Amino acid sequence: MFSHQPGHEQTVDTSYDIAVIGAGMVGTSSALWLLRSGHRVALIDRGEPGMGTSFGNAGALATYGNVPINSPSIPRRIPELLFSKDSPLHINWTMVPGMMPWLIRFLRNCTPGRVEYISGALASLMQQAEEGVFPLFKASGADKLIRSMGCLYLYDTEANFAKADGENKLRRDHGVEMEVLTPEEVGQLEPNLAKIYAKGVYFPKAHQYVSPSGVVQTMADHFTANGGTFIKADVSAIGKNTDGSLEIATDGPPISCKQLVLAAGAFTKRLFGGLVEPLPLETERGFHIVFPGHEGALNRPVGWSAGGFYMTPMSHGLRAAGTVDLGGLSSKVRQANIDHITRHARKLLPDLPETPQETWVGHRPTMPDALPVIGRSQRTPEIIFACGHQHIGMTIGGITGKLVAEIVDGTKTSVDLTPFSPGRF
Repeated sequence: MFSHQPGHEQTVDTSYDIAVIGAGMVGTSSALWLLRSGHRVALIDRGEPGMGTSFGNAGALATYGNVPINSPSIPRRIPELLFSKDSPLHINWTMVPGMMPWLIRFLRNCTPGRVEYISGALASLMQQAEEGVFPLFKASGADKLIRSMGCLYLYDTEANFAKADGENKLRRDHGVEMEVLTPEEVGQLEPNLAKIYAKGVYFPKAHQYVSPSGVVQTMADHFTANGGTFIKADVSAIGKNTDGSLEIATDGPPISCKQLVLAAGAFTKRLFGGLVEPLPLETERGFHIVFPGHEGALNRPVGWSAGGFYMTPMSHGLRAAGTVDLGGLSSKVRQANIDHITRHARKLLPDLPETPQETWVGHRPTMPDALPVIGRSQRTPEIIFACGHQHIGMTIGGITGKLVAEIVDGTKTSVDLTPFSPGRF
């Protein structure tokens, strides 16, 4: 087991104040905030930092993202979403029986009252997102991989823009700065887009990651350079020693700690049972494609409502990412999702190649109420949940990490954690 810092192999101890399982945006942010609080911290992942779900997202630091995927319109749109050949949603029907309790809970959270409550809870995190992550960016040097050109979201018809009135009201109600644009104004911001849109919404204060994985890797390097330990290991179980400490079983030597943070995203579910109470955590598989050399086609992230995806100019090319596949933890790429994203991307940017050069599938950890779980385990208080961030882990991962450190230190939390409690289920 070695430090992640390149060229600095070292033997590590196996006993820590706190261990964090999961080295994505949420876990790495948690480890850094805990280190800043003076704790002896181990960050554990079976892969390299930032190479899981944090690798393949759309790259938006979306502080406007307080609108949950739950929507009052979803129950009546189920036939369209499930059976349309051009739907951004797919369900692996063999998994439906096992997912039925989650699906029922999801639909119960699609009422107007619940959506308004969820939106307010998400907004409480979004409003603190920059305070949670920008100190980490500045300290680590990851701020060099951040751009601040705003974000644009497009609607193909006036009717579909009107259908989004409820979503945009939720944003305005919680102080999100946004501007409604005419087609001409959209064209001024993004002149290369095909003129197939009727309206645009511009979020001028949004930021983007030029390289999402690069940001997390830079933060992880800073963590190890300042006394933290990264352990590359596959965690299989969590137990408790006679002295009250926790023992983490891995494919290497066991690791002991006084407290443990579970930030392994969708894979946190593999550790449920025993000391960890089961939570209704499921997986939304997301996909991306990359067109190398075409990053200059756009100036900022552009979302397309008709296709359910974003296109983002990144350091290695133009990435198009999105769609939802309720397909569990499988890593098999579903070609229909790739084709869907490619087809819509080329509608907006006709000069793109017919075939992307990179495809990817990742696993978004999702709760039925679209809210992450942040707080101490009801079963084992030494264990702290930091999972279930769905589509917004890259946005609220930093503030989640700060909240984790506040929980551990016993100080007043920056955000009311009641909506995110593991006990809400």
